[in-house]
Amino acid sequence: MPYRHLSLCEREIIATRHAQGHSLSQIARLLKRHASTISREIRRHRQPHGYAPQVAEHQQIAKILRLKTFFADPYSPWQRGTNEQINGLIRRYFPKGTDFSKVSNQRLDEGVLKINQRSRKCLGCRTPYDVFADALRVALAT
Repeated sequence: MPYRHLSLCEREIIATRHAQGHSLSQIARLLKRHASTISREIRRHRQPHGYAPQVAEHQQIAKILRLKTFFADPYSPWQRGTNEQINGLIRRYFPKGTDFSKVSNQRLDEGVLKINQRSRKCLGCRTPYDVFADALRVALAT
């Protein structure tokens, strides 16, 4: 039987069933795959917090979008500067421990608007909205 790549749907099933404690052979039977295929998939795409199917195709996505990808080491916030900066901005509007199920969509939209209208040094002192609008104009022009 020729090898065929796992689909994203199959990877999501693996993630869900693996998190629920199903054995590799149970998952393999469900997907009609060899247990070694499931084992290899989990081993290749294991993250600090468990199996992460969304990173399985990062190389293809990076190639298509012509992007360089980088995965920070666990417990290394200095490697995720922009991410940590955004987390700080979010905390200004939604303190740590906020129950987002109790936050209205209007309040969320207001927070997002304020955050995205702030200029950023990493964007050449432009706002994310400006950068997105320029990219959209270029995309629509082609």
